[in-house]
Formats: sequence, C-alpha cells, structure tokens
Amino acid sequence: MNSIKHIIFRGDQTAYAQRDGKFPYIDHAAEAGATGVHIWFWAAPFRAVAKEFIAYCHDRKIGVHLGIGIGAYAVCDKQDPLDPAVMVKIKDHIQRTLDEFDIAGVEYQTGEYDRIEFKGETVKALTHAQQVCEHLNPFIDYIMKLKPSLWLRTELNAKFYPDDQIQQVAELMDKRCTVEWSRFTGPYRGLDCFDKGRSLLARSDAFSWFLKIMYNSATHWKEIVKETTPDQWRLWIEHWRGWLKLLDEFNRTTLTVCNVDKEYSDKALPMPAAAVALARNPAVPTEELMKRYFAG
Repeated sequence: MNSIKHIIFRGDQTAYAQRDGKFPYIDHAAEAGATGVHIWFWAAPFRAVAKEFIAYCHDRKIGVHLGIGIGAYAVCDKQDPLDPAVMVKIKDHIQRTLDEFDIAGVEYQTGEYDRIEFKGETVKALTHAQQVCEHLNPFIDYIMKLKPSLWLRTELNAKFYPDDQIQQVAELMDKRCTVEWSRFTGPYRGLDCFDKGRSLLARSDAFSWFLKIMYNSATHWKEIVKETTPDQWRLWIEHWRGWLKLLDEFNRTTLTVCNVDKEYSDKALPMPAAAVALARNPAVPTEELMKRYFAG
C-alpha cells in the first residue's frame, strides 16, 4: 500500500490569482487530488484576498501551508535570527500569523535559494548546514509548542550542502521538521539521480523532497519535459514513478510538488493530475496514465 498521505502543491503567486470569483489553481489542485497548497503570504496581492482564498481552499478540502521567512522573505530580512531582539520579532510574526489564519502547515525558509541569507556574524566557525540548523531549531520548537498539529518543514537546496553537511543536517535539525531537499537530482536523468535520492532518504526519517514538475520562469530550474510528445510524456512518467517508489520504499508520508505556471485556465493541466495519480499509486500502468491524462 502506498504510504503518501499528504500531497502539497506549491503554487506561488499563481495560486491566488482570482478570476470570475474562482481560484483556478485551487480548483485544479482539488480535482487532481492534492491535499494542500503551499504559498507565501507576504505579497501584497495575497493580503487583499487572503480570507476569501483560505475559505475557498477549506471548502474544497485543501489545507493551506504557509511559507514563513526566518531572517528572510520579508520577516526581518538579512538580520540574525538568533539576536534576541530579532528573535522576538520573528516569534511575534509567527504568533500573529497563526492567530489570523487557519493553516495546516508551515515551511520555514532562511533565504538560501535567493541568496538573501541574514548577514548576522557569529563568533563560531559554522558550516552552512550547522548555521541553518542553529537558526531554525528555536523556531521549530516555538511553533510546535504553539500548534503541534501543524506539518512543519523547510526546503533546503542540496547544491549548497556537500555530503558531510547533509549528514550534519540529519544529526542537528529538529526531527519534528521535515527537510525537503531539492535540486539534488541534476536534470532528472540517469540512475545516479535515484541513487542520490535513496542516499538522502536513508540518512534521516525526516528527509523527503520537493519536486518540480513545471516552473515556467526564465530564472528558475526547468523540468525535463521539453516537448509534449507522447514519448516525452512516457519518459516523464517513468522518472516520476521512480521518485514515488523511493518514497514508498522508505515509508514517507509527505510530498511537495512545485507546480507553477504562468497562468491557469479553466481547463486543468494534465501533468499535475498525473503526478498525483502516481503518488497515490506508483504501480499504475504508463499506458493507463497516457490514456487518462495525455490523450489528445
């Protein structure tokens, strides 16, 4: 039996784009069978529709998972999270957010993806992994005491962590926080990708991953599907199936899927729905998926 229980779509700004009283991204996520959506709340356009958006998600049984910066992403940007005064500000932000919004999970981010890490200096010589763990652990403990039912996680960019530092994360990060590794696979080509994935999952029960199935932006990493031919779809299905089988092998229960496009029409895209179908059942035949999602 497949072990995955929570399949979260990360939608970015597209998730709360509203049209004719609807949020198409949420309708697509619900139709595909996702259990939640992850977005960032700090952007002004979201604040204008926040209450309506969350109610819309709840009506469709979609949990809302919030990205919160730790010394980054409009939460004490470039400040040291361990400075007592800064720590108070971040904790206040977390508390106010939980009081205002009914959310199902939180993803903490230090800003390493966009190179806007805090600039606080420390007297200790720390690796990047040690520094990230040191800065996140107090806030992991804080939010777990406030609301232990939340699914708490952080996304780490594996290209910043040599092998010994991945082990440091396994040893030092609070185990109540899922570590979602991304950019560890190269271009999704070759068996070495699956070897790397298996090695990561074997390090810690808290390790999982954050997989991009599409991200139409000139500045972001691309998925392997460059053409929409039947052969390319079949290739993508087999790669995706491999990742899901690994998660199942290691009894992981969660998966975040980065599914960001320029815009979402009333017609759902086939790739996200096929990704969820495989997450629910990695053994579903390729030709059944092709017929169900990619025919015509």
